[in-house]
Amino acid sequence: MKTGLMKRASVSAGSAYDLDDRAGRIADGGAFAHAAPGWHRAKAGARAFASAGDPARMLADGLWVADALIVLVSALIAYVLRHGLAPIPLEVFSTILLALVLTLNVMHFSGAYTSALEEGLLAQIGRSVRAWSAAFTVLIVIAYLTRTSEDYSRLWVAGWYGLALAGFAMLRAWSISQTRRWKRQGRLARTVAIVELGGGGKELLARLQSSDPGQLHLVGLFSGDLAAANPAAEPKSGIRELFALSRLFRIDEVLVVASGDGAAALPGVLRKLGTIPTNVRVCPWVAELGTPVRDIGWFLHSPVLTIHRKPLNGWNRVIKRLEDVVLAAVLMVLLAPLLLLIALAIKLDSPGPVLFRQQRLGFNNNTIVVFKFRSMKHCTGPEEEVPQAQRRDPRVTRLGRVLRRLSLDELPQLFNVLMGDMSLVGPRPHALAHNDQYSALIDDYLGRHRVQPGITGLAQVKGFRGETDTLDKMQRRVEFDLAYIDNWSILMDLRIMLMTGVSLVFHRDVY
Repeated sequence: MKTGLMKRASVSAGSAYDLDDRAGRIADGGAFAHAAPGWHRAKAGARAFASAGDPARMLADGLWVADALIVLVSALIAYVLRHGLAPIPLEVFSTILLALVLTLNVMHFSGAYTSALEEGLLAQIGRSVRAWSAAFTVLIVIAYLTRTSEDYSRLWVAGWYGLALAGFAMLRAWSISQTRRWKRQGRLARTVAIVELGGGGKELLARLQSSDPGQLHLVGLFSGDLAAANPAAEPKSGIRELFALSRLFRIDEVLVVASGDGAAALPGVLRKLGTIPTNVRVCPWVAELGTPVRDIGWFLHSPVLTIHRKPLNGWNRVIKRLEDVVLAAVLMVLLAPLLLLIALAIKLDSPGPVLFRQQRLGFNNNTIVVFKFRSMKHCTGPEEEVPQAQRRDPRVTRLGRVLRRLSLDELPQLFNVLMGDMSLVGPRPHALAHNDQYSALIDDYLGRHRVQPGITGLAQVKGFRGETDTLDKMQRRVEFDLAYIDNWSILMDLRIMLMTGVSLVFHRDVY
């Protein structure tokens, strides 16, 4: 079934994402010739957006939440055991909250969460005991200095301290047990591909293969298309095959190693790899990168530079999806009368369907069908080119001018949000013809698709909404879209949605 999926995924020859027989050849022993056994457990459907999260990061975040609950619940249990169901005084509740903040911060800065997958049980319990004891010591010092120590029951304080310690120990024991089981099942393994420019890939590949097999699955070794220029070089799969595989399987890490003449091609290869929703890292002995470095660190005992980060990692992906579902559902209910009124007006204004459906590129450059209220005259024949709407465009209907001016034609995309194809906030999806045009002119253009497209976005509220009649305008739009991806937060989404309402009133460049 999986081989059939590869064959059905073929597109026209010469495409940057050409999957004709190449993916089949890779699976039969090309790039996978170097793959570690059992790497297929990390495979996921290309449209499975939520599955591209980081289980290790989500486990660490889960420990953080669980520690907060342990501090809170243990304090409440100890209080009930000492005082029964009497109301909790304000000063006691304030002390509990202060202890919670202190403990989480001490644990965070001591590395209790970043080392959760690496240390043994005793080491993790030791970190928890030290962090909790340090926070408790600070509370005792504060109570002594403020002369409020007599306001707290010593039995409650001792019970709270002991119950929390027991909770931390049991949580770490469960975490270690689950981590070991998930490692055996391959759930925590990272799927890794190596891109070689000029040499050094085999050495890195051998080093990674000698690591703990439960920590990674090696996809294989890929050439940055340099081997094609040298017929005497050993044949390898190129980055086109890597792009093809990224559409079919989840790839967590791409490690780029360059040496000699390969360093000259590194900036261009890195820009291309920036269109894949994964972490892209470069070995730090490479000289001039020509692109910003996110951080310097280690990946399984190998020094690396992080160039691109996987966007919306861990729980951020879950939070954004919840935001989309809840707000889109509320908007659908509130706007239902307006949606029906617009649909009726379209039928009365001009012949043709109410909804306009158009194929556009979504997350990870997969094709989605975007819904809009029809604002132009109905055309039954296919269009080879899709020119952007311009001032006094004869294709736009009378009602369509009003709908486009207020962006009401975009409201049916709430259905796309609920279906999971789009988000409320994100880079705006463009017509396929526009993607082909601008991706050939702007290196980072396809990097917009590392997250789901949105009904509105940062570029739109910054003034780059409507027609982009110059390359510079599109370049600026892409820059804002990439800035949104790199700096996402829930507050940024809410601010963009509020600013969208303001921009609809003052923006004049939509026809």
